Amino acid sequence: MSVVLDDFIRAVGGPDEAYVAQWPRAEWQAAFAVYNAFSGGPEQYTLAPSAGMPEWLRALVEGRATPATDVPAPTLCTLWTETLDWFEVAAEHPDDLVLEVSCPVDGQQVTSSQLRAAWTAVREANGVPVTAVHLVPHIQGEDPRVMVTVEAFYAIDPAGSTAASAAEAAFGWAGGEPYWFHDPMEVVRGAGLTAGHVTAWEWLS
Repeated sequence: MSVVLDDFIRAVGGPDEAYVAQWPRAEWQAAFAVYNAFSGGPEQYTLAPSAGMPEWLRALVEGRATPATDVPAPTLCTLWTETLDWFEVAAEHPDDLVLEVSCPVDGQQVTSSQLRAAWTAVREANGVPVTAVHLVPHIQGEDPRVMVTVEAFYAIDPAGSTAASAAEAAFGWAGGEPYWFHDPMEVVRGAGLTAGHVTAWEWLS
């Protein structure tokens, strides 16, 4: 198992041992366990129980989670178009989850308070808030938890909604066309809708 795990670490994190050593081996092991728990393909992944995340969390993301081997760090999965309120979920499970906003070293910075304000504002404007999320192992000593890292925000405006304007006021800067998706309708369909205009805040693009 150790040899296979080392192959996974090199494939995901690269050959630089100093770089991959930034993360505890236990976090790579958790990511590897979840990776092995995936089956199916891009149209529909299935995530079996594994030691990489709590069972209640696996059940919560089952059917939406996808492997995240394109991220050069130990990552459990990606959730591209989330309408789930992860602020609420993290507040309900403080022993298992930590929520943070992933921001670039340089460039536009987004705080969790801004993100939460945007989420609430879009809902109040009769829009649909959507986030792109990674679940990441967060193991410190005897305290294994999962970090919910929010990496992009989308406001979907159905007819008559002013959601984009509400989100812009919360962030303090205007959104734009989605960069991470070839077709904005991917965001709309991912949110379970059939129509709507998408405005994106993708601060890591």
